[in-house]
Amino acid sequence: PTRQSGEIDSRAAALILQDFIEERSIRSGL
Repeated sequence: PTRQSGEIDSRAAALILQDFIEERSIRSGL
């Protein structure tokens, strides 16, 4: 279970980080 939860956490962190970078790039673009 810990292994699966770790993978899910890493995926969620990657998605959140990607969204944050995209939003930041959009703001800087404006």
